[in-house]
Amino acid sequence: MDFQDQLETIVLSEATKLVGYDKGIDFCQKKLKKLKLEFIPGSNLGVQEEINFFKIIKQKAQSKLFYYWELRAYQANYPLSGNKSEKEYIQLKLKKAQTFLDSHTNFRNYLKLGHTHHDHLYFTRKGIQGVNAAMAIGSIVESDFYTSHDIILSRIKANESLVAFYETDLKDLRKRKSNQVTSLQWASSKVAFVELVYALYHTGVFKHKDIPVSTIAKVLGECFQIPSFDIYNTYSDIKRRKKEPSAFLNQMLLSFHQALEKDIHSD
Repeated sequence: MDFQDQLETIVLSEATKLVGYDKGIDFCQKKLKKLKLEFIPGSNLGVQEEINFFKIIKQKAQSKLFYYWELRAYQANYPLSGNKSEKEYIQLKLKKAQTFLDSHTNFRNYLKLGHTHHDHLYFTRKGIQGVNAAMAIGSIVESDFYTSHDIILSRIKANESLVAFYETDLKDLRKRKSNQVTSLQWASSKVAFVELVYALYHTGVFKHKDIPVSTIAKVLGECFQIPSFDIYNTYSDIKRRKKEPSAFLNQMLLSFHQALEKDIHSD
């Protein structure tokens, strides 16, 4: 099993995403430390060997380290206050990742076009020494084990994966939202609706016991898509019934008992 397969197995085998990402980070860090020992800084590697190490070999673990480092923070701070907050959170993360990629457009184009003429500057320790690339990432990587661009390359790879991850999460969120049932259409009579409203009112099922009938009717009416009507007048008609004033409620109870009996006997 190669490194990528091992890493995915470790991440996906945990009960929660957060723990999985944490285990993935640890696995990547251990791999990088092992690579550092094998690499032996200061050894007499040729230019092409050193380029291959920092541009190809080291990237497998280092780019995934940045990727799971960000996903751990993403998961740990994910909002639980509803679709709107979730959408804003994902969009903010997506914008951050895209902004990073946009800030390195020239280097990304250099890589996409397959250029190699600056590799000896970008991926050897004797190359151009610009701003300390490790300064912005704290203790994530070994601070004495990088070139001017190998960390930037890892972060580019990580952010490209993050953009895809966030876009998928955003699509999934929109799909979940579109599949949610936010209202139900009432198919029975207004009289039946009034019976239900008054039954709920007199049973006292709501937290606020003094909630008026009109409020219950308004809330349920919006949920069931029932146009506003004079519920008190309809209730007066119900009281004048000579037979079965609670016909709808009686039918509800009968239907429930029949279904219950059927389920009991089918078990």
